[in-house]
Amino acid sequence: MSTIATPQPERILVEDDEETIREIMTDMLTSVGYECRMVETPAAVFDALKSGEPFDLVCCGITEWPDEDFERMVKTFPKVPVVVSSGTLDIFFTLKVLHMGAYDFVLRPFEREQLIFAVRRALDYRRLKLENLFLRDKLGVGSGIEIARNLLKLN
Repeated sequence: MSTIATPQPERILVEDDEETIREIMTDMLTSVGYECRMVETPAAVFDALKSGEPFDLVCCGITEWPDEDFERMVKTFPKVPVVVSSGTLDIFFTLKVLHMGAYDFVLRPFEREQLIFAVRRALDYRRLKLENLFLRDKLGVGSGIEIARNLLKLN
């Protein structure tokens, strides 16, 4: 008798300095089948990601993150997209966060659907990125950088 493997729920690391926000985000995400772990600080995000515990996404507040720490986290863990939330309604701040490497930005207060939509898009992006890397490896084409250079020479 064979058993059918059920896919593991995607794991999300939820960080915010406000306990209420962490709990609300976690409740919203677990209600649609994601598995969440809550942490309070940017340092705890680094510790969790470095631990080897698998995470598919980070949802975090941004106001408590020093810029250099946020950029370092995004660069150190490039396969883990980041969805940022903040109550700051400043387009330049939003663009700065996206430029530093966040996948998406959700303005607080947000609706459940807004958060879930942003998370699903980020996880789809992650899946496509990993599939692309896997297929490049299988085809033996490497990172694609040389292919892009050769295409540029043709023009």
